[in-house]
Amino acid sequence: MKGYTLTQAADEVYDCKDRKSASVTGSVTYRAVENLIGEKYDKYGLTEEFLVNCLMEDIESKKGNRKAELDLATKLRGMQTEKKTVEHRGNMGIESLFGEIDDAKRITDKTL
Repeated sequence: MKGYTLTQAADEVYDCKDRKSASVTGSVTYRAVENLIGEKYDKYGLTEEFLVNCLMEDIESKKGNRKAELDLATKLRGMQTEKKTVEHRGNMGIESLFGEIDDAKRITDKTL
């Protein structure tokens, strides 16, 4: 559901009894999906350690404008915050996301 908060999306999908239930349900669902995604990334070797090492190599190798790398680093460290919204298209499945992760794995394999 594009532009919905986690609470709004959970309330719409699960028809929660009140706003607090929707908030909890949205947060729990988000963390569960986030964990599944993290496990999938780890399975393909895209661990936090690997990504941080690559980012550090890129930052250290550039002497000029490193804005993109530094922006990414501050986001990873939680120094930048963004409002989280979700887009819902009729089901809460994440199969299509795993397909995108598989595509990223193939690209990563070619570049390593």
